[in-house]
Amino acid sequence: MVSADLSPDVQSMLCDAHPLLKGGRPPYAHSWNSDQIRVLGAICDTFVPSLPVEALNATFMVRTKAVDAYCSEEDVDALYRTSASDLKIPEEVAGMIFKWLKPHLVYSLGIILWLLSTRIGTLMLCGSLSFTEHFPYIQSFPKLSNHKKEQVLLGWKRSSISAFQSLFKILKSFCLWNFYATADENGENQVWKAIGFCKATMQSLQSKSIDSQQQDSGMCRSSYESVLKSRVFDADAGVKALHQFLTHVGCSPLEDLSCLVASCNNPVLNEDIGIKSDVVVVGSGSGGAVIAGALAQKGYSVLVVEKGKYFSERDLSLLEGPTMQSMYEGGGMMGTEDGGVNILAGSTLGGGSAVNWSASICTPRHVLREWAEDHGLSFFASEDYQKAMQEVCKRLGVQASVREESFQNAVLRKGCEELGYHVANIPRNAGPDHACGFCGLGCKSGEKQATTKTWLVDAAAADAVILTGCRVEKVLYNSLKDKSKKPSRIEGIQASLSDGSRLFIQAKSVVVACGSLMTPILLQKSGLQNQNIGKFLHIHPTQMVWGYFPKESGPKGRCYEGTIMTAVSEAAANWESSGYGALLEVPALLPGGFAGLMPWCSGADSKRRISRYSRTAHCIVLARDKGSGMVKVDKRGYPSIFYKLSPEDEESLKQGADKALRVLIAAGAQEIGTHHPDGEELQIKGATITEIEDYLWRVRSKSLTQVSMSLCSAHQMGSCRMGIDPSSSVVDPKGESWDVEGLFIGDTSVFPTASGVNPMITVQSIAFCTAKRVNEYLKDLSI
Repeated sequence: MVSADLSPDVQSMLCDAHPLLKGGRPPYAHSWNSDQIRVLGAICDTFVPSLPVEALNATFMVRTKAVDAYCSEEDVDALYRTSASDLKIPEEVAGMIFKWLKPHLVYSLGIILWLLSTRIGTLMLCGSLSFTEHFPYIQSFPKLSNHKKEQVLLGWKRSSISAFQSLFKILKSFCLWNFYATADENGENQVWKAIGFCKATMQSLQSKSIDSQQQDSGMCRSSYESVLKSRVFDADAGVKALHQFLTHVGCSPLEDLSCLVASCNNPVLNEDIGIKSDVVVVGSGSGGAVIAGALAQKGYSVLVVEKGKYFSERDLSLLEGPTMQSMYEGGGMMGTEDGGVNILAGSTLGGGSAVNWSASICTPRHVLREWAEDHGLSFFASEDYQKAMQEVCKRLGVQASVREESFQNAVLRKGCEELGYHVANIPRNAGPDHACGFCGLGCKSGEKQATTKTWLVDAAAADAVILTGCRVEKVLYNSLKDKSKKPSRIEGIQASLSDGSRLFIQAKSVVVACGSLMTPILLQKSGLQNQNIGKFLHIHPTQMVWGYFPKESGPKGRCYEGTIMTAVSEAAANWESSGYGALLEVPALLPGGFAGLMPWCSGADSKRRISRYSRTAHCIVLARDKGSGMVKVDKRGYPSIFYKLSPEDEESLKQGADKALRVLIAAGAQEIGTHHPDGEELQIKGATITEIEDYLWRVRSKSLTQVSMSLCSAHQMGSCRMGIDPSSSVVDPKGESWDVEGLFIGDTSVFPTASGVNPMITVQSIAFCTAKRVNEYLKDLSI
């Protein structure tokens, strides 16, 4: 039941929100026993302890200077006194581990927790810290003092054994993220006020959403939404409802399933559903949606299949915890196999466009030149590609003006201007007044022009059908007798519903646009043998640096308020020399993400850092990576991501961090730091030039490759890259598979190398051109 203490706007927002996006949901199931959960609880309460009054008194003055009227002494008391167990975080963490981690990791963690519940196991994993002066002289982990527990966790973090670093990082990230991102049924968390995070901003977005809908001219937002909703079906509704929907929207049934079923070596089942379509588009993000919209408007029957859910503006709660778990791959907890890089990728209708930060930057000239000259793809030097970018920007309403800059962007701009560094406005697919700091959780105001507001609406208006909650298992194709062109020809796809039923769709052409992590997985599961599938994965590795600005210093505002991205600096880009370097931008970090990424040095230190959340400005150092990784299908059919930071890219990140920290100092930060696990900070007030330079030298000297380092990626590219030779690429210059005629790829996986900038405009422009190639292919079939 929603509390009557909340404002009417916030009550309305929470009541209308989709059940998956509401707070107060029960934790995911797990099968650990009481001993294992007791150990996990002890670990979580070490990361987030209940601190005594003395600790509160020691930090309260620092706290009150950070956030003036946003909290009271009682709020601060709640932050310090509340432990992880008080919010039932151990059960949440256990459920998330079982839900999102791979079975071998769950098994390993279970063994470790069991060992720590015993004295001998604690001795094995904690060494002399398990000793006590009294019989039986060895203690299990839960019985250790809080100080010793902290020393155990710090020992894992500093260990030279990467497995211990991974153990620390997983437990730390899951615990801290849950503690600060979780929300009750009223959408509240009892520690939010103390860190300067409040629902007032959400309330203003709710009101703005209502005002925007009332003020829209022409086809209002509710009309756009009704057009899209009329053609969207959630496959979780079941087979019977799906049959009725497909009949209602006029999909052609496939009477004889045997030809398609034979392609996957399985017998026809009574529950199987078969339909026909000219084109199937797998995925609804920035690539797939463009192609679906363009081909549907050409008069083709188009069916879009999306494994994520559709969440309308009304459905959105703007709550970090449930939204991340429902709208991102792996619940927002995906990472590389060694745990070294945290991976963010959208998994909802609209894909990344639904949850990105609006940056709409055209493909840089030096990147186009590299792709055209070094990779032989003359298309990228053509007028057609330039026109495609213009059309895409026009459809998205891209513009670069901003009415009022947010705290973090103002910090970046002010620091760059003080130092004489390059700084410019970021073009965005939203208007000058768009000030939604929560767009990473979906755009509640409806101003951001995601594919659910643009290309998918175009597709729906032209009678395309969109199935959500439907996972494509295989691309189906048959061998060709005439091998003069390509070995095989596309037949369609096999998908599965949540109840286990199978859907077969026969198609003249299939466009795979699942993103750079999932597209190669689908191709590998489908039996394609091209050796380049999954290779050459680029991720734009990023590290973050931060600066703390007490209320009396720096620009006004709080870190989560206002437009997420409006300023960008090329101070560390090296575009004109090597073409490889790093951009400086700012992120959207809500409390869970902030706490999960920040270094942890003790329970008290962690609460001190989070207490200054609202006035801590972060800067992203985003590298255009020369190095690459790979993605492979695992035994469960899910991606295994392998990526090692190359020496050149590590240097780009270090040089970028140096410049970003200088920017923060120039903007007025009184304290600076990085996300390096050692947690070293520098107080700027009173520091000499020599002390500052010594600190910056130490930052540049530290390795970024250890597992416990918090590197991130929100852009994945290149895992099915385009090229002129099948020996080094997956698709030809038209975007068509070298191996299967009629199979096209339409997402960021076709990038020849990393784009070096936020990739939305690039992928949509390539997809715009790929749609023309699919149209030409379909025309040739009809001749």
